[in-house]
Amino acid sequence: MTIAIEDFLEKMLKFFPLKNTEYNNKKQELEEMCKLASFKKEEDYFEGCGIIIVEDIFMPEVIKLLEKNSDVEALKKIFDYFEQVVNEGDKCLFNVFSITVLEMLGNDAQVLNKAKQYMGPKTRKYQLEADKNWVDMFK
Repeated sequence: MTIAIEDFLEKMLKFFPLKNTEYNNKKQELEEMCKLASFKKEEDYFEGCGIIIVEDIFMPEVIKLLEKNSDVEALKKIFDYFEQVVNEGDKCLFNVFSITVLEMLGNDAQVLNKAKQYMGPKTRKYQLEADKNWVDMFK
């Protein structure tokens, strides 16, 4: 089964249920903003909104868990799901995942080193590629 961005966001809410209100508020705000924007394809809308939601709501929570590194079980479940995403995510989700999750994990060496303990092989591979692409942009 292919995983879409909507599935990913719902799963992240299951990992972080206390973010439900913030998620719904942000989603409503983005939907109102997007009505004003002109998207050629529905995929562009989901990709843009997904990036903002993952960056603003979910990744700060993942990073906090990694910094504390105390809830090993939660981190294992999250990173097992991340591995599933890189294996089964559709194109839109993979783009969002690369731009947000993988790049943000590489923003802090200590966080990245902790994350590597939980990453599956494909997540690790694509995280390295995301970092390389980021560096290449500034050459």
